[in-house]
Amino acid sequence: MNPNSSNLDRTGDPPKDAVGWGRLRDQSGIALLVALIVVVLMVTLVVEFDYGTRASLNTAATFRDGVQAMYLAKSGVAAARAVLVDDATTSPLFDSLTELWANPLPPYPVGNGTVSITIQDELSRLNVNLLEKPSTSPHWLPIFKRLFENLKIDPEVLYAIKDWIDDDDDETEFSGAESSFYQRLDPPYGIKNGPMDSFGELLLIKGVTPEVYNTLLIGCEGGPCITVAPIEKENRVNLNTISIPVCEALDESLNEELCQNLANGRPILNIESDLEAVPGWGGVGGTGGPRFRLKPIIGVKSNLFSIRSIAAVQDTQRIVEALVRRTGGNTEVITWRLR
Repeated sequence: MNPNSSNLDRTGDPPKDAVGWGRLRDQSGIALLVALIVVVLMVTLVVEFDYGTRASLNTAATFRDGVQAMYLAKSGVAAARAVLVDDATTSPLFDSLTELWANPLPPYPVGNGTVSITIQDELSRLNVNLLEKPSTSPHWLPIFKRLFENLKIDPEVLYAIKDWIDDDDDETEFSGAESSFYQRLDPPYGIKNGPMDSFGELLLIKGVTPEVYNTLLIGCEGGPCITVAPIEKENRVNLNTISIPVCEALDESLNEELCQNLANGRPILNIESDLEAVPGWGGVGGTGGPRFRLKPIIGVKSNLFSIRSIAAVQDTQRIVEALVRRTGGNTEVITWRLR
């Protein structure tokens, strides 16, 4: 008998339960498992790398588009200022809604994006900051009262607005609100006691609900009824751009019919001669009409304009809102907001 035959079966192969064969089988299974793990890790790394690369590219593209949109929006403001300067040269006697500056520019393609521009006359609205000083407040307060009544806004809101911007601590007609009211709120905050700087500031004032805010924002022929522009040396409203509700508030004798007569007779180039021809504005015998009573606060030109420039590049949008003062052939930026 072959002494080595004990380790062989009849086929001459080692027994299937031999120690070495079992280890070989175990090692081949481990190798397969390791190979699968390596493949899974490689696929995960590739997917993660691809995702990270795409995210970085998207972030870079969004940043690039945002920068382009920002400069495009700023360019829109510059173009609007140039239009206002040109208007002062070509049409120095009046400003009206028939002129180029008053026509919004729809989205206009520039480079990889578009820009749209809107210019609005701030003197077509009543300036609430005129209620700040005792010298001007008594003159303008009745006008604001009529406007709020026409808009069906509680007069107490007007008194609260006046108290917000005047420099004293006396509540107006027992329905306003001074610092003591705002200090009792949760959380408390201080009162302005000075001119308003932004339209959104209204929401901080007692009684200004979202409904009131929206009415003041779009309640005058789709546009704002009031403005928070700085007080000028001469504070007049432009008869060529005012809305019917603002017109009606200017004098107790004015109504929708007379204000529509004014709108039909625009542009008004000369208050003396042109208003005389507007039915209901000249008065009996040339005296006593609203044009005489309103002479200190009405005009036909404007020097304060708001500009809104919207730029879009791909899916990124930037908006610049600016308030500018036009003096002669120049424009000065008073406020500037980028968002």
